[in-house]
Amino acid sequence: DEGERAAAAGYLLGRRAFDAQSPAAVLERYLRERRLGLPPGFFDEAAERASRLGLDAINRFVSRYYDPAAFGMVRVAPER
Repeated sequence: DEGERAAAAGYLLGRRAFDAQSPAAVLERYLRERRLGLPPGFFDEAAERASRLGLDAINRFVSRYYDPAAFGMVRVAPER
């Protein structure tokens, strides 16, 4: 529902402040962006874009990304 979407968007945007609390965290994000070949500030911009998505767009993404037909079953049992 819309409340859940708003809470998730708030988490994404609020999380950025925690990711910039120390120089080490800022450096780690910068290096991760460089290592992945992403432009500076990519993760901040991704959070901004994601927070602006509507509920329908999010539901379409989830239904494509988590397609139950793409999953397989695995039985896990203790060794005897």
